Amino acid sequence: EGATDRPQAQAIAALQLRILFLKMAGAGDSEAPAELRARQTLRRCLGHMDERSLEVRTIQEVAAACHVSVGHLTRSFMRFGYGSPYRYLTRKKMLHAAALLDSGTMLVREVADRLGLDPFQFSRVFKRVHGISPSEFARRHGRSGGGAGGGRGR
Repeated sequence: EGATDRPQAQAIAALQLRILFLKMAGAGDSEAPAELRARQTLRRCLGHMDERSLEVRTIQEVAAACHVSVGHLTRSFMRFGYGSPYRYLTRKKMLHAAALLDSGTMLVREVADRLGLDPFQFSRVFKRVHGISPSEFARRHGRSGGGAGGGRGR
């Protein structure tokens, strides 16, 4: 339009450009509430997992409690850089397990029971997350390991 020789061509081109800029600005506004809702949903799911990490057994339970599908939950975690929801929940549980072992008040098999896991399964998951077996972790912290891998105190 601006390339024509008509007297109004520049004014029309300027108005078209203004319309284009207004449309672009409006497009950002319509995405902002969706982005905000996505972050709020993720925060709700993270809060649920943080508060109930010991009670929650499956990601399906988390999704149901947060009123989202498992697929939506997984995509949200990945989108915002949290990895998979299963790995997040597993890490939360194993951090709690490490704190229990570090306190010295529980044996490995008792921590496994608290988490609802078989002692051998617990040992495998703990080692995958922390890079060390729970019995070795307890030994290094001067505690008795007990349970799946045995272990002696100092």
